[in-house]
This record gives sequence, structure tokens and C-alpha cells, in this order.
Amino acid sequence: MKKLTITLVTLLVILNCGGSNKTKYPFEYQMSQTELANENKLEIFTYDGQIDKFIIIQFCKEKKAEWKLAGFYSIVIFDKTQFAEKTTSPISAAYGNQENAMKHIRAVYTRTGFNDYSKLNIYDPNMWEGKNESIDI
Repeated sequence: MKKLTITLVTLLVILNCGGSNKTKYPFEYQMSQTELANENKLEIFTYDGQIDKFIIIQFCKEKKAEWKLAGFYSIVIFDKTQFAEKTTSPISAAYGNQENAMKHIRAVYTRTGFNDYSKLNIYDPNMWEGKNESIDI
């Protein structure tokens, strides 16, 4: 039994050391939109499962750490691929006049590099008709 335990532990260490440390998230990348010489960026993802608050917070924290520029960085998560669309206002990631899009937006993360504003808004069931939970990241 002791030999089996040591073998399993060794196997786990080898597998963990050989792979990528990057966490796999359930959000599927769809497209991005940039402005002002790439200082401002909007990334669009989709996910139709139940949003796990811990997982989406970790996802946003990793994305926040990756974005080093002073401009605006936003993530929008739609429920389904066929409804994912760019906004007419990419700097603020506002979809205010895009009712159809808002009916399929489940979460919006916004980071501003010059003042370190960083906030996640989760909508249940969606941005158009749901409640908003706002979380500082």
C-alpha cells in the first residue's frame, strides 16, 4: 500500500510539473475590439452554464494581472455564441442602446489602468432584466 501511495504521489508531481500552470476556464473566447493604438481593449466570451462566482472572480483577476497598459480593459460574457456582439462604445463596454445584446450579457468586467478601477458586474439572469451584483476585483 505504501509503495502504491508513493507511486501515485510521484505520478501527480510529474504531471503537475510538466504541464502548463495556466488555469482552464469555462469561458469561450469569441472576439476582441481595440481602440487608440491598442490602449483600450474589449474581449468577448461566451458561457451558457451556471456562473460560479469564485471561478469568474479568479478569471478576472488573471486577466487584470495580464493587462499592463494604462487604458481601459473590459470583458463581456454572453450566454450564447450567436448573440455575442461588439458594442458601439468599446471604451466603456456599454451596451446601453443594444437591447438584444443586453438580453444575453451575463457579466461585465472593467479595469482602468490609470486609476486601477477594477470591477466585475454579474447579472442574473442577464443585463437587461436581471439583478446586478457588483464586485471589486
